[in-house]
This record gives sequence, structure tokens and C-alpha cells, in this order.
Amino acid sequence: MRLSSTLSVERRGAGPAEVARVGIVGAALTHIIFVPGNPGVASYYTSTAEMLAERLGATAAVVGYLGHGSAPLEPPMAAYGLEAQCEHVHRFFEGEVAKLKAGAEEWGGEARLLVVGHSIGAYIAFAGAQRAGLRRGAIGGVPTRSIGLMPFLERTELVRTKAEAATSWWAPAAVLFLSCAAGLVGLLPRFATERLLKLAASDVRRFCPEMVSLTARALPRFGAVRNILTLFRDEARELAEPYDYAALKERCGGALALLYAEGDTDEWAPSEAAARAAAAGVAVAVEEGVPHAFSVEAPTREAVVARVLGLIEEMN
Repeated sequence: MRLSSTLSVERRGAGPAEVARVGIVGAALTHIIFVPGNPGVASYYTSTAEMLAERLGATAAVVGYLGHGSAPLEPPMAAYGLEAQCEHVHRFFEGEVAKLKAGAEEWGGEARLLVVGHSIGAYIAFAGAQRAGLRRGAIGGVPTRSIGLMPFLERTELVRTKAEAATSWWAPAAVLFLSCAAGLVGLLPRFATERLLKLAASDVRRFCPEMVSLTARALPRFGAVRNILTLFRDEARELAEPYDYAALKERCGGALALLYAEGDTDEWAPSEAAARAAAAGVAVAVEEGVPHAFSVEAPTREAVVARVLGLIEEMN
């Protein structure tokens, strides 16, 4: 039986953000912090977090991004880029680790932390953990394992065209236009929004029903789309240089693994990136038949959870 989760808006540092929680941090010796990919909506990953928490006997928290999902914008026209999201997750790490250590002292056992990041969320998770003091596989003395799922850590040739469009001179106008259009779509009845999303985005057609409903509820908002696109523009600009996998491995003390989809079916985390990580000595795994947006279908969620559990066993 899966553990249930709660979704609330919490404030850490720069502003409010959605957080999905499975249990209360400190109520178990192992805690999972899950950082989502863009569009940064925590609810896309609650089922994944529930399965991981149940099978590891852990608590879990999925931290949404500033300005994404249903959290209010403060100020109303705020736009948060990559740096702001990294700092937001850094502050979240600090709070969670403090609560986990306090709970472990009460239990009289050793606390353990599992950090999981998906897509750009892997980059943000690793950056946030580093700022929170990740050294040789521990944050604040808490042993920490880190796993990147289809990690978007560096810009590859497969996304060059999208990156060039995102950084072009006309991109700000396009961001404003698409954000306004999303706000108008959000005014439609829910069934009409869902139908429109299925027509406009072919990927949505394969989503399970609850994820289609979630997408129709969380994304057609002016502020959400503006922040999704603002984050992507920063990704395109700031991830142009090769990622330092060797430095990441050293910080993680070897308690690190990256999971990729097979071949080049995933343009955000293709085989060229997996090869560079492996060449730096990072543990790399490949899962067949898993799309980049794995969390929107039950079978691929379960496949990824099973592989993550296997990677944790290998680390142990």
C-alpha cells in the first residue's frame, strides 16, 4: 500500500513554492529530496516519491520551483531564472537536513539523505546540494546519495536549435506572447483546456488521465508559463559549457549515479552526455523504453523507481 502525500505551499528564501510531502521529515532515518525537471511542478512526481518512500521506509519531499505550479507569484510579475531556482533549492536543502538531523537524534540512529533530480532538476539539485555543503558524500554530516534521472547538465547538439531560438533577440517577445496565450487558455472550462492541450501537444495524449488533468490545471497560467520559459532561456545560455562530472563525483564521494534512456531517444540527456559522464568515472545506467517525461505514465514511473532502488543497492 502506497504512502499518501500532501501538497502545500511553503516559503523558503525568495518566495513561496509548492512542496509535496510524504510523511514528516525526521519521522524516519532516511529522507528523500526530489527536485523536478522543468516545468517544475511538484505534483508530477508525487507518485514516484510515494513509491520510493514506501520501499525505502523513508519520508520524502518534492520541492517545486519558484513561480511554477499553483504557488502565488511574489511580486505578481516575478520571473525566476536558473540562479534563483538553484538558490531556492539550496535553502530548501538546509531546512530539510536540519529537520532530518533533529529527528535522527531523537530516534538515536544515523540519518541518511537521498537526493534525486530529474532533467534540469538534476543540475539544480546538485548545485543546491553543493551550496548546502555537500562534501565527499555528506551534507552537514548526513551521508548523502545522489541520483540524476535523465540529467540535463549540459547543452548537447540535439538541443542546439531549441537553444538558439531561446537565446535569440526575439525570444523575450515570444515569451510574453506565449505567457499571455496560456493565461487565456486557463480561463476555459477544464474539459476544453484538456482537449486543447491534447490537440496542441502530441506528448500529452500519452499521459495517464490524472496527469492530463494536472497539466490542464497547473500549466495554463501567465506566471507559470513565463517562469517555465524564463528557466529554459537560462538553461540554454548557461549550460553551453561542458559539465564537470569529475568534480561532481568528488563532491558526492562516489555515492552518485546517473540514469539515462537508451540511445538518443532523449534529446536532453543523450548518449554523448552519458559517455562523458562515464569517462569521468561516474556510475552510469541505461534504462530501455523510458521517455524523458517518465513520471506521466504508471509503467515508466515504476520502471524508473525499480532502477533507482537497484542503483541504491549498488551504492550500498
